[in-house]
Amino acid sequence: MGKAREEQLRQIEAMNKLGRPMNVPGLPLAVVELDLEGEGSAFHIVLGTPKAEFREGHHPKPTIVISGKDEAWTRVLTGQVDITHPLARGQLKLEKGNFLDILNLARALSVVPSSKS
Repeated sequence: MGKAREEQLRQIEAMNKLGRPMNVPGLPLAVVELDLEGEGSAFHIVLGTPKAEFREGHHPKPTIVISGKDEAWTRVLTGQVDITHPLARGQLKLEKGNFLDILNLARALSVVPSSKS
């Protein structure tokens, strides 16, 4: 299991311990697919359901698709960088969705304390 996958799973578990549904502003149900170098295979998260979900593999109809370097996504998840930095540098690429969706996703994910805190 790669570091990005481990951190994403930790974050989903922490979200669920908060005891309230987590959603992306503007998206009642968000399916975020991540296809990251160094992770071996894609995985996706589902937000907007009573419990956030982490699932292996591709989703047939993702709302947001992000590809790129696993280290870049890990830095976003741990709060080391704002998501705009790896996007601007080409370390992450928004394959599906829009820029506002990904900014709102980053805001939704930031409610969980970083494992680096």
